[in-house]
Amino acid sequence: MDQKENSINSRGRRGILIILSILVLGLIIFFLYWYFYLKNYVFTDDAYVVADNAYISSRIPGTIETLLVHNDDYVKKGDLLIKLDPSIYKTKLNRIEEELKVVLYQLNSSYKELDILKYNLKKQTSISKNNIKLLLAEQKRLNFEIKSLSSKKDVLLKDLHLAQIEYKRYLNLYKRHSISRDKFDRVKTIRDKLVCEISSIGFQIKSLKASLSSLKEKINNARIQQEIVHKDLEKIAVTEEKIRSLEAKRDAMRAAVKEAQLTLGYTHITAPISGYIAGCKLQVGDRVMPGQPLMIIVPLKRVYVEANFKETQLKDVCIGQKVEIKADMYPGHIFYGHVAGIRAGTGSAFSLLPPENASGNWIKVVQRVPVKIELNHPFSPQYPLRVGCSLEVRIDIRKKTGPRLRGLK
Repeated sequence: MDQKENSINSRGRRGILIILSILVLGLIIFFLYWYFYLKNYVFTDDAYVVADNAYISSRIPGTIETLLVHNDDYVKKGDLLIKLDPSIYKTKLNRIEEELKVVLYQLNSSYKELDILKYNLKKQTSISKNNIKLLLAEQKRLNFEIKSLSSKKDVLLKDLHLAQIEYKRYLNLYKRHSISRDKFDRVKTIRDKLVCEISSIGFQIKSLKASLSSLKEKINNARIQQEIVHKDLEKIAVTEEKIRSLEAKRDAMRAAVKEAQLTLGYTHITAPISGYIAGCKLQVGDRVMPGQPLMIIVPLKRVYVEANFKETQLKDVCIGQKVEIKADMYPGHIFYGHVAGIRAGTGSAFSLLPPENASGNWIKVVQRVPVKIELNHPFSPQYPLRVGCSLEVRIDIRKKTGPRLRGLK
């Protein structure tokens, strides 16, 4: 009986020792696994494939005339995607161009008119000034001649007065036969000569005064013509103002033409980046409006990973650390990458409705911070990653020499 009990106790102790040995061995193995593996890595399965997609929309309203791509097609940057009906915009462009031609024609005509007015003004001003200058010089000469002849006439009149007295005295002497006929004739000849000279000078003065009167009329006409020339200055000012107005209209029309050309160019919707077409539900004849999403271009060759780690896991995460990635759609295949950036805030901080922790009851929740991971080989034809695919990410945190923020060393 005692032997049987001892045997049972012995087996119980051995069982306990075996269990304890297994537990100790398990703890040792877990410690070694944690020490050599787990503590050197951080894991998350809250990770997805992301790409900087291009959302395609139209800048103008229009009707789809030609649809050149469909979902899953690959397009290069600059490839034509959609053609809108351009007829309305072509008509508008043609109308503006015709209006511009009319304005340019009017402007050229105004330029020529201004050149003619300026040329005529310059010519007429020069002629008018020269005419007035010559006429005034002639007036001065005539006045001088009239004054000179008047002075000469006054002298001759004095001489005639003396000659008349002498003539009367000699006439009385001649009648009394006190002097000879020859002496009397000489005195008479002198008097008659003076009378003729005075008469001639009188005619000359009269002629000069008539010329002076005609000259004054010419001077008045020349001054009137000069006033007409000054009125041409007003015409020039009006024409210049008209030209400035037409030039402003021309510049506005040219801007309108450029705008219409741009608008016409917007009927051709091209790819801003290279990638694959997605989200296209268009048909020929559909009416599109500005800002309406038409399709998405997904650059699968430039995808990256956005992994959401708990804030408690980011203590030793640095930019540049190596990353291993597993995709649910490719079991057994590993992608390799590196940490390219750590977001400046948690995901909830940038959500549409950020948390209001200062109001009401508060429950602490561990937040997640997005980490950007760039793939070393982002595109593989055998294993293409699709945007939104679920991933498992493991970061090797043994190397801690990288910065925590981009742009810092």
